[in-house]
Amino acid sequence: MLFTASIYTKIWFQAERPGEYEIFCAEYCGAWHSRMPAKIVALPPKQFERFMMIPAEKFNNTLANMSLDSIYAVLNLSDKEFEEWSGAQEKLLLALSPADRGKVLSQRLCQSCHSFDGSSGIGPTWKGLFGHTVELADGRKVVADENYIRESILQPQAKIVKGFQPVMPSFQGQLTEVKEIVSKRTYLDEKGIRSWLFTLDHKRIGLMYLFTSLFFFLVGGLFAIIFRTEFAFPGKQFLSPEAYNILFTLHGAMLIFLVIIPLIPSALGNFFLPIMIGARDVAFPRINLLSYWIFLVGSFFSDP
Repeated sequence: MLFTASIYTKIWFQAERPGEYEIFCAEYCGAWHSRMPAKIVALPPKQFERFMMIPAEKFNNTLANMSLDSIYAVLNLSDKEFEEWSGAQEKLLLALSPADRGKVLSQRLCQSCHSFDGSSGIGPTWKGLFGHTVELADGRKVVADENYIRESILQPQAKIVKGFQPVMPSFQGQLTEVKEIVSKRTYLDEKGIRSWLFTLDHKRIGLMYLFTSLFFFLVGGLFAIIFRTEFAFPGKQFLSPEAYNILFTLHGAMLIFLVIIPLIPSALGNFFLPIMIGARDVAFPRINLLSYWIFLVGSFFSDP
């Protein structure tokens, strides 16, 4: 079956038995091919009836962010248990700040085409978008304000950004007008040091690992310059034997434990690995952020 960008396509078939079936592309379909996975899930009749009874908005606020195993468990609940569960999940999502709620929606619906860090993709990056001027394919320039973002989500063909193809489908009817579109706008507008300190974005966490490791690389390099200067001339210059031992130990400990070891798996792995395998993020983003803070705090408790 041929799927064409910006066009909704439907196909019906008879599922002979319940199960999960991967969808594979017959050919390389373009940029970010690996980030477009798909799976068909054939449910038993009872679970399918329960699934079809769930309103679209309730599905988006609950099951859409869950793994298949969790969805199976929810669909097997009794009617009373399911109502209690879905109500609690919707309250949990609505309790998030507009920026956090917009991030959840963006990672689920938008990240396969739009990057958040300035890298190129199928669509224009969101980094630094809100409030800035955007050049369109017809030569016009517009400001990316609330109205522009709303129109781009609901009518993406109205204003095409220069250098990009008109391949984005409309999300008309898929997002609650006030809550979800405004949440996306708030997420785009979120900036400053707080957005970095509490980020769950794997790319930002990878960059924090990178910058921290580079900082310790510079400090360790400074220690090397100091004791190399001490070696430049015979006899004692300005370092006592005890101070030399301390600097030399810190130099080696920093470069091994605070630069080489975290730089490859934590910095480069965090940034590139999810993108390479087509994942939206790492498995446990909050634990991922916690590991960075443990690394940062622990790095200042070295005992020479």
